[in-house]
Amino acid sequence: MKGVRIMHSSPFARLRSFRRMPAAMPVRGHAPARRQLKRLLQAGIAMVGVTFGGLLAAAATPIIAGDLVPPGTLPFTLDNFGTATTVGRQAVAGPLTAGAETIGFTGDSGLYAGSISGVVLSPFAPTRTLEEFLAAEPGGTLTIAFATPQTSFDLLWGSVDTYNALSFGTPGFGTPAQTVTGADIARAIPGIQFGSSNAAVEISGLDPFTLITVTSTTPAFEFVPGLAVPEPGALALLGTALLGLGLVRRHAWGNTSRGQTSRGQT
Repeated sequence: MKGVRIMHSSPFARLRSFRRMPAAMPVRGHAPARRQLKRLLQAGIAMVGVTFGGLLAAAATPIIAGDLVPPGTLPFTLDNFGTATTVGRQAVAGPLTAGAETIGFTGDSGLYAGSISGVVLSPFAPTRTLEEFLAAEPGGTLTIAFATPQTSFDLLWGSVDTYNALSFGTPGFGTPAQTVTGADIARAIPGIQFGSSNAAVEISGLDPFTLITVTSTTPAFEFVPGLAVPEPGALALLGTALLGLGLVRRHAWGNTSRGQTSRGQT
């Protein structure tokens, strides 16, 4: 009939029509954005490798720095547990939350204030006698957990002793824990007198960890953690890159599909 276009509907006709369709032209307008997102994705992957790669590698040697300083002149900010009204172990049910840390303890380990002969020696003595601090005792446990991996740890280490120890690791990974003892602190900081010296200690160069186990085979390991410094958001960066790359590819595919449809209609 005149004025009426007859469309071929057989499968062979549609196949011939598809074969005559020219190849899709590349969507050039999105190339710069794709390149930028590719670089962002590569950066995110690199950061994840830096953050988590150490979990599967052999333990590195921690870097220890610090000095003998009285409280109040520390080079970093301490977690603030508050001031007690009585000397001794505080009747606080764990876990405690301090900044980005979750602190758990059992047995005689826990939150203390003041000094008790044969039990604890306050790292704030002799001036701030009722300021609260943590103490790991024999027969008890004390752990510090972090929501995100860390690679450094600062603390006010009270009355440094050879039998005090910090073990850094991540539950569920086979990497051996890295351990720093009071003997390591004495080697790194001149002038340490075991049993009496307080030290501001900065430990870095650690493999990424999410858990610190604090132990002492003899009373006691008294300390106050430094305020945790946020680590780079590697996973957030990687997630942003993947999302952005997916959106650009979806947009480019939509433009290509529309171009093929318009060229297929004659």
